[in-house]
Amino acid sequence: MTLIRLVIRKNNADTLVFSLNQGFRLFFLGPGLFLIFMMLLEEDSTSSNLGPIIFAVVLLLSGCYYEGWVFDKKAGTITRHYGLLFLFQRKNYPLDSIESIHLDSFTKGKAAWENKSDELTGRKRIFQKKTYRFYLILNQGDRLDLEMLTERQYNQLKEKAEALATFCGKRLSLEQ
Repeated sequence: MTLIRLVIRKNNADTLVFSLNQGFRLFFLGPGLFLIFMMLLEEDSTSSNLGPIIFAVVLLLSGCYYEGWVFDKKAGTITRHYGLLFLFQRKNYPLDSIESIHLDSFTKGKAAWENKSDELTGRKRIFQKKTYRFYLILNQGDRLDLEMLTERQYNQLKEKAEALATFCGKRLSLEQ
């Protein structure tokens, strides 16, 4: 199971949102809050050990991370939000600038110059992993990567790509 995975929500007929699942936040905020709670309960609070404090702060900041894509037909925009709490960035793109939606694969751990004999024989090296990437191609030729998942989660990624293509009324290009 991949922890960093976008979930799809349809807020209304004109808005489609891809954002991190709540499990991501709970995974970091839960242990961070528990660690702080245990440090506060500790009787000897004069301890100068900064390790647990730094670890708790890192956990809390990780739990405050947000990443999301908002596709809004009414406003005609694609908005990408990413960052921590109120310290996040926002980038806007016109919705009608989407040329096509793609879902393709690549092999992690394999250099582009390696020969294709391993692919033909079906052999995999130990650290090679087939990964699928879900992205948009804009009219200007720019590429916006939305999500990358392993081969096991291909069907989930395909469903998201199909939902976005249907929502935007754009062509979906699938490559396996």
